Amino acid sequence: MKSSRNRKINKVRLLGVLSLATVVLFYASGSLATIVGTAHDFSSGTNPHAVGQICEACHVPHNAKSTQVPLWRGTLSFFNPTYSVYSSNTLDATVNQPTGPTKACLSCHDNTIGRGPLQGSCFDCHATPLSVGGSGLNLEQHHPVSFRYDTALARQDGQLHDPNSTTVSSLGGKTIRQGMLYQDRMECPSCHDIHATKGDSATAPKLLLVANNNSRLCLTCHNK
Repeated sequence: MKSSRNRKINKVRLLGVLSLATVVLFYASGSLATIVGTAHDFSSGTNPHAVGQICEACHVPHNAKSTQVPLWRGTLSFFNPTYSVYSSNTLDATVNQPTGPTKACLSCHDNTIGRGPLQGSCFDCHATPLSVGGSGLNLEQHHPVSFRYDTALARQDGQLHDPNSTTVSSLGGKTIRQGMLYQDRMECPSCHDIHATKGDSATAPKLLLVANNNSRLCLTCHNK
């Protein structure tokens, strides 16, 4: 009787151990996608806030400078520049000045900050300057950002998928609105995952949220 009881206890313990192992393996496999080793890992640079660190080049635990981007280390723009934005006679969206997460990206990628948002030069993190083209404030030759992308725009344009009903397989079946837009706006992180933790970004060039093989990324939103 006692032996039978002990066997039952041991069986319960074994099941518990196996369940715990399953949970650990699940989370371990889910954490393989990481910013470590990507283009946004500045831990080997010379920026005083990034040496041996990964997050601290862009984020701080205290006294953040912006509430638009979580615990952002610097201001979203060094001198609040005005950008030349994309325009086209075939564009139905209203493109605004960069907002929110796009301004965070541009605080490095417009090549204007010198010594500013990162409290150090972008040259401290990169061997070459990061410029999106032209003077650094000219976004006219780049995909438009900071515009509202909703069902109304999709219907008006006629060549866009409805963001509320179109799903993205690499984002776990989330809709475009759920997985790619920011307060219903198209922004830089709608196509690029800055932390390399979502979609295809850990392996795709340029940290693309959806790998653009056969124009997959383009055709996520555009229907032709």
